[in-house]
Amino acid sequence: MPGRILSLLLVALVGNAVAAQMVRFQHPSGVSFSHPANWTVREGDNGLYLVPAGAGSTPREYFYMATAPADGVASASDPAIAAYFAQLLAADVPGIARAGKATTMKTAVGQAAIIPFRGRPAGIDSDILVYVVVREGEGLYLVHVRDRGAASNPGMGRTIFASLQVRAQIDPALTGAWVRTERSSTRVGSVDPSDFSTTHLVRYEFDGRGNVLLNSDFSSASISDDVSVIDNNASLLRGRYSSLGDELYIEWEDGREASWTYSVFEDYNDGHLILKLEDPDTGKAKFYNRSRQD
Repeated sequence: MPGRILSLLLVALVGNAVAAQMVRFQHPSGVSFSHPANWTVREGDNGLYLVPAGAGSTPREYFYMATAPADGVASASDPAIAAYFAQLLAADVPGIARAGKATTMKTAVGQAAIIPFRGRPAGIDSDILVYVVVREGEGLYLVHVRDRGAASNPGMGRTIFASLQVRAQIDPALTGAWVRTERSSTRVGSVDPSDFSTTHLVRYEFDGRGNVLLNSDFSSASISDDVSVIDNNASLLRGRYSSLGDELYIEWEDGREASWTYSVFEDYNDGHLILKLEDPDTGKAKFYNRSRQD
């Protein structure tokens, strides 16, 4: 499991109180889990944060959830899994060491392994439990770091991971190919051969089964009466997509992720379909026309 690709980060700054009721959180990627009802989920620069009511500035316990590539690993019980997390934790936690044998548990995603460690994050003697399940060439894991003197529920990590589900939602309105053409030039109206124009053709293809293909084609040409293409670069990128409400989520095969607020609507002139993708942070939108061939 080389490297670490964070597709979902869950950090819980845990106070002493444990909620009696649980509610369910769902991520657009299709990952969902239950958590105490008085905890708050918010999104940060590095992922999703889960903050309990009354958490202090120096947490005595925390959780984070992430994914990592698991090529060649068939199950969470593979010894390579424990070795990977020993190396991963050693980079951030002083004094990290195994604290016993791994055990297993069942989840709706598959059989998971629970790997115990101990260490001193922030100089605090802590028990560290790693919950991990392997599915479709990817490891999904939850790390529970808990101060040995904390009064909170030591089984909360197991409760959260046992509730884990992965059910991607596919909006049929997205199915098909969507195209956008962007053009630019170094100087409007120029006939100087040293000036250039650039055309960028972007094409998304959603297959209706969760697979997406991005075709990005750049071409450059001299700006003159006799236009000649001097360069052409095309790239293909594959990934998986899902949606939740008006949010579209894509995890690309190279580990990158993207999400937009989206909508599909008809053009008021001729009725052809348009896909609007809006950056949730900047509010800037781009529009893609449904391919006439679909």
